[in-house]
Amino acid sequence: MLVKSTYVRCNALFNKRGREAATMLAFGQVYMEFDQCDTQFLVQETINPKEVWLAGDFTIMLDERWCDCGKLQKLHMPCTHVVAACKHAHHEYRNYIHHVYTLESVSNVYK
Repeated sequence: MLVKSTYVRCNALFNKRGREAATMLAFGQVYMEFDQCDTQFLVQETINPKEVWLAGDFTIMLDERWCDCGKLQKLHMPCTHVVAACKHAHHEYRNYIHHVYTLESVSNVYK
């Protein structure tokens, strides 16, 4: 009974997410190209007792999709340091999200 219930709930969620992705894609939500000016930054992280990692200095090279913390390279998603650098440079942080996370790619999963 538990397996059937889990299957039904997962299937419903899968269908719902597929419809949501298709709707967003239909409205033209895609990532834009970015300007590669001002692409190297030093982000100095302050101490935050709520965070589990240590504060420090992180070099960010937006044009090379690099951050010293390593999250951008591993997850292909912008870390907090990249988001801060993008905000400073007036870049769209979404441009640093790997294409597999775009709505088009996600929508293809549900087909």
